[in-house]
Amino acid sequence: MQSADNNHIRVEIAEETLLRLLAGGQVCAADFRCLDCKSKQCLWNLCLRSCANRRDKGFNEMLLQEVAGSLR
Repeated sequence: MQSADNNHIRVEIAEETLLRLLAGGQVCAADFRCLDCKSKQCLWNLCLRSCANRRDKGFNEMLLQEVAGSLR
């Protein structure tokens, strides 16, 4: 059994699943240490997509609130 200070698990995860977790805020890029350059680039791109999706959702919600407020 490994020591308590070295409890790491090496797993493989699908891009779509990781994007969903990033977008939902369940994990962030700082939670990971990429084991190769290709994985690091993929994680970087997924983080960018996740941030862009959150920004777009926030912008769309803001527009909907403005429209709803003007209808009152």
